[in-house]
Amino acid sequence: MGSSTRLFIEKARKEMANPMTQAFLSILPPGFAVMRQMSMASFPDPAAAIGLSRSIRRESVARLPEILEEFESNAIKNGAKIFWAKDSQAANEYILNLCREKGAGFITKGKSMVTEEIGLNSALAEGGIETFETDLGEFIIQQLKRPPFHIVGPAINIPVSEISGLFFEKGIIDKPTDDAITLGKAVRTHLRDRFRNLKAGITGVKHGGRFKRLIHQC
Repeated sequence: MGSSTRLFIEKARKEMANPMTQAFLSILPPGFAVMRQMSMASFPDPAAAIGLSRSIRRESVARLPEILEEFESNAIKNGAKIFWAKDSQAANEYILNLCREKGAGFITKGKSMVTEEIGLNSALAEGGIETFETDLGEFIIQQLKRPPFHIVGPAINIPVSEISGLFFEKGIIDKPTDDAITLGKAVRTHLRDRFRNLKAGITGVKHGGRFKRLIHQC
């Protein structure tokens, strides 16, 4: 059993013993189910939409090498540079060296699950480069030094009162508040200074255009 698996089990056991987490999990799955039903109801033929999405996924997996080469070709035509990393260490080293070349003492990051998977933040910190997450949920868990709770809502399980206390402790707000809009604006102001002096930034990339165009034909 790998260290990451053990860490997951430890955290899962701890959270499952937390009454607040138990209450939260009793609400989340039914809520997602309702939202899914509402989304699927917007399609003329939900069954056909599901079938088409599955076929697109199967085709994409089967043609992955070809699709990646196509992406590389199109990206280069649009001025991008492509680096093929054989593993997470190679990817992290490339990004770290690139940041150093640019003279970036810190970077900002958009939400990216790939960078979570390869441990980029830790690699950059070890290399002397500080990272600032710009997605609100990611920013919150970064300050708490916790892993994301969910791929869509990384900090969705954290009470507003805890977030308020955290922001007050970090000097992001002048006084505790449970107003979500005030907390969000405070983070925006906090990050604005980082953007003013920014020399490098990182964001995840995804493309669902083809899927969306095809799926709405159903």
